[in-house]
Amino acid sequence: MCYDKENPLIITSDTDMTRHNEICSDIIIRNNSTLTVSAIITLSKLGTITIENGSSLIIDGGNLKDGNIVVLNGGNLSVINDGAINLFSGDEVQSELGATMNIDNGSIDLIN
Repeated sequence: MCYDKENPLIITSDTDMTRHNEICSDIIIRNNSTLTVSAIITLSKLGTITIENGSSLIIDGGNLKDGNIVVLNGGNLSVINDGAINLFSGDEVQSELGATMNIDNGSIDLIN
């Protein structure tokens, strides 16, 4: 299992992930930016995506596998157009008061 906790991927402008990829670090979405996933992205089991105030994670027809998601106050998580988040044992999606989550023709699934 890959994981580099010392070097998170920091998203500070609108970014599209359109190719299948394995991410071996945390991801922090900040600066009112949007990360759009339209491919299969596998996170490290220990990895976390943090969505900060004013920023968004959109799973648009893609698939996000493994890891954890934290939506902070003012952050937004959307799963649309048959997109999916696949959580495995121990994975979590956490949402603070004031965060928004939109599941429209998408899913968050627990895989055993």
